[in-house]
Amino acid sequence: MNVSETDLKLVCQGIISERSRGIFYGDNPLDHATPTVLAQLSLSSLLSALTQYILTPLGESAFISMLLVGFALGPTLWGDNNSFLSKVYSAKSINVSSTFAFFGCILYLFLLGIKLDLGMVKRAGRKTVVIGFFTFIFPITLNLIVAEILTTNMEMEPYLHDCVPYIAVFQSVTTFHVIVCLVADLKLINSELGQLAISSSMISGTCSWSLTFFFLLIDRDETHDLIALILIFAILLVIIIFFLLRPLMTWMTGKTSEGKQVKETYVISIFIMLLGCAFLSEVFGHHVLFGAVALGMAVPHGPPLGSALVNKIESFVSSILLPSYFVFSVAGVNILSIHSKTVTVVSIFGVSSFIGKLLGGMLPALYFNIPPVEAFSLGLVMSCQGVSDVLLIQHGKFLSLTGSLIPLLVHHEPGKSATFHAKDSSHIINAFRLYEQECNGNVVVNLFTSISPFSTIHEEVCRLAAEKSTSLMIIPFHKQWRLHGIENIAEARSVNRHILEKAPCSVGILVNRGTSSASKNNNLYDIGIFFAHGSDDREALAYGLRMAKHSKVALTVIHLIDLARTSQEFHEMELDNDIITEYKIQSAGKRQHSYIQESVNDCVELIRLVTSVENSFDLILVGRSYGSCSPLFEGLTEWSEFPELGFMGDMLTSSDSQCQVSVLVVQQQISRA
Repeated sequence: MNVSETDLKLVCQGIISERSRGIFYGDNPLDHATPTVLAQLSLSSLLSALTQYILTPLGESAFISMLLVGFALGPTLWGDNNSFLSKVYSAKSINVSSTFAFFGCILYLFLLGIKLDLGMVKRAGRKTVVIGFFTFIFPITLNLIVAEILTTNMEMEPYLHDCVPYIAVFQSVTTFHVIVCLVADLKLINSELGQLAISSSMISGTCSWSLTFFFLLIDRDETHDLIALILIFAILLVIIIFFLLRPLMTWMTGKTSEGKQVKETYVISIFIMLLGCAFLSEVFGHHVLFGAVALGMAVPHGPPLGSALVNKIESFVSSILLPSYFVFSVAGVNILSIHSKTVTVVSIFGVSSFIGKLLGGMLPALYFNIPPVEAFSLGLVMSCQGVSDVLLIQHGKFLSLTGSLIPLLVHHEPGKSATFHAKDSSHIINAFRLYEQECNGNVVVNLFTSISPFSTIHEEVCRLAAEKSTSLMIIPFHKQWRLHGIENIAEARSVNRHILEKAPCSVGILVNRGTSSASKNNNLYDIGIFFAHGSDDREALAYGLRMAKHSKVALTVIHLIDLARTSQEFHEMELDNDIITEYKIQSAGKRQHSYIQESVNDCVELIRLVTSVENSFDLILVGRSYGSCSPLFEGLTEWSEFPELGFMGDMLTSSDSQCQVSVLVVQQQISRA
């Protein structure tokens, strides 16, 4: 989600009951799943109803109301750390609440399929077919041309560049349900213009959704044989629905006497069919919504069966579940943090698809001698978008989840086809796989890609670290050294700070400046460690000891003797001496390893020492913080540019530093009750 901008307090969540005992027993109801879900449903549906009551006189649809409520509950108005909203939409409730809301989405699209009269497509006249086809072909053609122009001439991020064709396709989709709702809201449903718009949208909608499903099918990393197998099973599911389940539902219709209500057993049977079809969609490698829409289209249109199903659940789905889904989809969007280039690209496609739909509806209408004003009105109606378009985009495999409330964690299992193609991290995945192979079974690598908004990605990372009992977590510094210069990812800095605070293990922040040419010449990777005192320095040295076991690693430990330090805890001093002794024993007789002792009086001498040797290594390890105050580090705090790196890390990374090598800043796990 940009799951609401939650400030997670604990990653290792204990097992708690779904129900609260009540406030009189000291329970916080929002710490339990059931009252939290009820609070979310109540809040989203109540606010949506109130907003709709205000906007109805202005001619706005329920779709606008739900969008506005989603934004109103998000960080755009309240900031990232609103205490009330962070309690109601806490990270603990994500799994239960999102499942509940998504189930509402399944029911909604099932109802959409029921309302889709396939017979209208068969009965469509020449005028309807031509208008519907041109409303489909004009915007898709125009958007694909614009997409080619943008990808060729506009510089953009790789993920956005890869998403441009899909944005072009999804923006050009026409949805039957949106047109029907709009025509009904405008009280034109019985007019000639309204009937023409509805029947034309059936044609364009069928073409649009067929193309969309085709795009989603080919956007896979599987082999052609596997794609063919997935397509075969999709056809098999459609055959099951239309040649087995539809005749069964037709039989139910025949068994219902005219004017009589549909038996409750028939309704329950169809709901079971819905769950089964949604489940088979997932089993066969398709989206769960595919089976729901297909079954809805197979339900006999109109009374008694179709109307009965709509009457049974439409109010509950539209008024309770759907607002909750939209809150989850929109409430995490911080409009102020959206990248301007992304907005520009999407807006360009929005304008081009609008023009395409307008012309696609207007020009054929003029050809069939429809008055210009009515032809223009038809084009405007056919160009509208609504709820179904948001649902399509929400489940359209976009890589950037900014604005999405649910984070995505992908496990890259060896030997299995990836369900998600992580283009931006493929080189990292390959490097770890190669390392695993070179270790001949001594190392097991588990690779995950986490796709989440910056504001909450630390929750997913820390949760995974706790589940895997991780000893050390290494995260990238927010400044990235590239060939074209330094890239500053401001949002990543906030992520790092959250991880340092919440991590269930030790943390290393890697300032990656690449490898020096010297190491390539002597075939050794030179690592330097500045060791003063304290738990973080010991953790850095412990990690260095592990590295030193590799035959291609040369380790130099520079032990800083703080002459200005007046006192030190005896226990801490013992721990420092123990790990230094361990290093001396391990490096004895190994020429590539060395131990240097340097005495320093103040920060000036420290800086002079560090700058004199900082570019002699490929990687420098330092601790993040020091347990007790010392004049040696006291002066450095006044110049700190990056406090998250500590005294030494900041000195080696700040903008006025001459250091050209990579730096790893290590923080030992912070003990928590």
